Amino acid sequence: MPQSGSLLDELGFARDQSHTAELITELAAAPFARIERIVSNGQQSAPGFWYDQDWDEWVFLIAGAAGVLIEHE
Repeated sequence: MPQSGSLLDELGFARDQSHTAELITELAAAPFARIERIVSNGQQSAPGFWYDQDWDEWVFLIAGAAGVLIEHE
């Protein structure tokens, strides 16, 4: 049975500015899909780094700000 709660639960570590790792929690998984909660605290890719992956990704930003560059745009 799925658990219930708030996506904002257990975010205390994100308020610690010295913490450099993202917090990744798998919320659900199926053979061809996965839902994760990723909590970032200002992490960013190094200048000139291009992140490429073999799967599609959909991002939902709950709070804060983010920037995404898409190839050929």
